Amino acid sequence: MNRCLRDRTLWLIHQGESEESRRAHLRRCPRCETRYQRLVQDLRVIDQTLRETPPSPGVLHPARALRGRTLAVAAVLAAIVAVGGLEVWMWYQSLSWVQPRPDTSNAEAFLEEVSAVLSSPDNASGSAITMLPPPLDVDDLLEGQEKEGEQDSLGGM
Repeated sequence: MNRCLRDRTLWLIHQGESEESRRAHLRRCPRCETRYQRLVQDLRVIDQTLRETPPSPGVLHPARALRGRTLAVAAVLAAIVAVGGLEVWMWYQSLSWVQPRPDTSNAEAFLEEVSAVLSSPDNASGSAITMLPPPLDVDDLLEGQEKEGEQDSLGGM
């Protein structure tokens, strides 16, 4: 049967509040003696830790604080540049909607036609301007209509 002391009894022996029979058991039992020595050592470490002043939680090394701020500023600037670049790109893209570029396919066809006329071998003088017939005289037009009217009336009889 195991008659070793409980942890609470070992603690009471350390505090000086236990019976003599239990202290006698502690002196005779190597297992309880080992546990008691471990308890005493743990209590010393706890006592020493509680007596020390704790480090202040808010103190940072100045270089670390500066590095953290620098990284934050760099991240904000990178975000601003990225958003600005996106806005400029979108602005350029919107210009094609607002001010469409003219269709130059008709102009190219016209220029090809003009260059063909100017360089044609039919034009001996080298001039692209062809002579237009002389303008019609109004009197000539009226005489032509009167003659046609007389022929129609003669043919109808």
